[in-house]
Parts: sequence; C-alpha cells; structure tokens
Amino acid sequence: MLALVYGPWDSSASANGAVALLAAIGLAILHFAIGWVIARWWVVVLPVLVVALAVPAGTPDGVGGEPFPIWFVLAYLVAPVGVTLAVVGVLVRRWSGRPAAQG
Repeated sequence: MLALVYGPWDSSASANGAVALLAAIGLAILHFAIGWVIARWWVVVLPVLVVALAVPAGTPDGVGGEPFPIWFVLAYLVAPVGVTLAVVGVLVRRWSGRPAAQG
C-alpha cells in the first residue's frame, strides 16, 4: 500500500484511468488476500494504519483543480472498502475450516 501511495498516487500517473482501475483491482485483491492468508482479526486495522502513514504524502501532483490530500481519499474511499474486504477474507478462511497462519 505504501508503495502505491508514494508511487502512482503521488504522481500525475494517478490521472490515468487505466492506472486507477488496475490500482483498484489490485487493492481489492490485496485486502481480501491479506485477510484470508493471515486470518486474524488484527489485520482489519491495516487499511486504517495506511491512512496515517499516507499523511506526509500530501496531495498528488499534476491533478487539475484543488486536489484532495492522498490520506483523505484513503480514509473515505479505500480504508472502508479495505476493512470490509479484509473482514470477508478472515471470515472466508475461518469458515473454510483451514487453520490460520501461525505467528
């Protein structure tokens, strides 16, 4: 997530629709997979933690008008969906009967 925040979202590439679509699909898979692989309830706070770590990123460059800060977009669009997908990943793993990751 931090590579995405300080990479494509912190540059003018975020204005490209294809990059945004690939990032959204990748994030959806990432959040579900982390919930499924780890299968512990603490993973649902990771998307919220990324919001705090993205505050220094500021606003994206090359966006017309007055852009929202990256952390704002993460807090209101990405984090709620990420938390939901992580919860679904944890529930699917637990309902499947497979043991959670050790450690």
